[in-house]
Amino acid sequence: MKISFSEVKKKTKKIVIYALFFVNLGAISTVAQENESNPPLWPESSVLIFDSNDEKMSEKIILRTKHLTDRHTGHFSKDRVVILLKPGLYLNQEINVGYYTQVLGLGEVPAAVTFATARGRGVYSDAMDQRPGGAGSLDTFWRSAENFRQIGDLKWAVSQAAPLRRIMVSNDLILHDNGLYASGGFMANILINGHVLMGSQQQWVTRNSQMASTPSEIMRGAWSLVFIGTRGNPQNTNQAKNTDTHCAHTNIELTPVVAEKPFITINYDGKYHLQVPQVKKESAGVEHIIDKNTTTIPFEKVYVARPNNTPESLEEGLHLDESFNTEIIQEKLDMGRHVVFTPGIYHLTKPLVVSHDNQVLLGLGLATLVSPKTKDPCIIVSPGKEGVRVAGLMLESSTEKNEDSLKPLQEDRKEQESLLLWGSKDTKDPGKNENPGVLSDIFIRVGGSESENSSCKTMIQLESGNVIGDNLWLWRADHTKLRHGEKPIKHHTIDGATEDYHLVRKGEYQTDHGIVVEGDNVTMYGLAAEHMTKDAVIWNGENGRTFFFQCELPYDVDQESFGNQGYTGYKVNEKVNTHELRGAGVYSFFRDFPCIVESAFLLPIEKENVKYQNIFTRYLNGFGGILYVLNKKGSSTGSLMSRIP
Repeated sequence: MKISFSEVKKKTKKIVIYALFFVNLGAISTVAQENESNPPLWPESSVLIFDSNDEKMSEKIILRTKHLTDRHTGHFSKDRVVILLKPGLYLNQEINVGYYTQVLGLGEVPAAVTFATARGRGVYSDAMDQRPGGAGSLDTFWRSAENFRQIGDLKWAVSQAAPLRRIMVSNDLILHDNGLYASGGFMANILINGHVLMGSQQQWVTRNSQMASTPSEIMRGAWSLVFIGTRGNPQNTNQAKNTDTHCAHTNIELTPVVAEKPFITINYDGKYHLQVPQVKKESAGVEHIIDKNTTTIPFEKVYVARPNNTPESLEEGLHLDESFNTEIIQEKLDMGRHVVFTPGIYHLTKPLVVSHDNQVLLGLGLATLVSPKTKDPCIIVSPGKEGVRVAGLMLESSTEKNEDSLKPLQEDRKEQESLLLWGSKDTKDPGKNENPGVLSDIFIRVGGSESENSSCKTMIQLESGNVIGDNLWLWRADHTKLRHGEKPIKHHTIDGATEDYHLVRKGEYQTDHGIVVEGDNVTMYGLAAEHMTKDAVIWNGENGRTFFFQCELPYDVDQESFGNQGYTGYKVNEKVNTHELRGAGVYSFFRDFPCIVESAFLLPIEKENVKYQNIFTRYLNGFGGILYVLNKKGSSTGSLMSRIP
């Protein structure tokens, strides 16, 4: 058989790459102290690195990411991208941040990477659906921007899972797109010299930021705005009014305890460092200086992971074994390495177990971990490990054949207990108050990008104490990619149009709970849990705190399966003595069947130290609704809005 030179070259390269992988794996066990490469070998297809001298940067980014800025091609894409920007002045450049795209400045301070927008828009994100009567920004998810300065306005018209962090804006920060629907959102460590314009945003949480003093009539916003440790925000409003014309402002003067999200910097000689801000207590305002409260880790101690099959490897005809990649990452974790996940989808074959104090797992470009087919979690943080950081990751449940998902649980069909497990049911772990664990920008979904079914009992199970959640969106899909051969149905709001996605129906993507908290001293800043088929949040631990909560109840349930069971949006165990909940809303749209939910929130309010502020319900549409806000208290929801201040 005649073989061309190109074929020989391709086969030889394939063998060499496999050999390198196996040599590296063997080296893990034999040379435990060997350093990782710095600078790392970034995958060029998913990690785009620019400096300010590249006048063609905007064009290159458009060429690479245009499909991610279109809701039809981007919404459930399997593509993932991060744009890394070296320090410099970026004149008249534009980055339209689409789905599964992250923009990261690499400077030690935000101003090190500056966009001057005299003839360009800089970094921005528009509403993905501009059609009259369309979704607006309601499905503008899964993107982020961090660590830069923008001279001029910054427009960021997004909903959930689209955070802004560590940014300076010289003029206004605009969080809506000409009044189109929007359901955000989260930002932290932001300095805005101008106003913050919420516009049509249904809800938003702002933590440890500073803005020009903005009157509420200029800021606007629809239902609930929560400010934690933020300067320049409007005053508290405690208005129990059942109208859409009053947006509640909930102000917490000082952030009780938090640590900012880890980030990456580059120095003058091209070396990379992982910056890990440490815990701060009773704080307010921004933190933009790397000081003694920041741990600097050279990338020699950071393992840069790649997904199982990158475009580079697939182009060469390589299909890397999934178990092999999982084993490499786990061995690096066992060595005590920190792990940065480059953009892509990681199909795990076993859980990634964190067993070292202060270990960091950081995802870039919405890196996505898919749970093992064994139905084990994506990530397990071992009990007794303090200061662990898990940040910037999407977690998904693995799929199963649609017909299998309807079978009863048997020995040959294991239930997905959780996607992230912190601690163990068998080990009491109070955690450490002075060095808590932190979850930053963690987005979990059951359903969405795959047409096959999936399920999960609890997305996040927190058994350990002293854990902080900082921007979590826990989403049981209400819509997914169209199934094979499925024809789109008539659009529910636009005449003559059809739906873009499969609308989830009863029995699909079963997910009991978004989060179950068993540990004590757990704090949440920006918690959203949507469409769960049982209680969205269950809180059994003492001294829990949630500042901002948003929950949309499932569209597809009926009275028998949901309403009669007494399920709710946020449930605190009646034995709990201390709990705090501020700025929280539960919404209803029972689309498919009549359903009446008795109470949106269940709290043991007879306890002196169980406190709440500005909690409400909102009727969106559909059959039925929510009767009472809290424990059969608050106006019966015969109107659109019901509040308890």
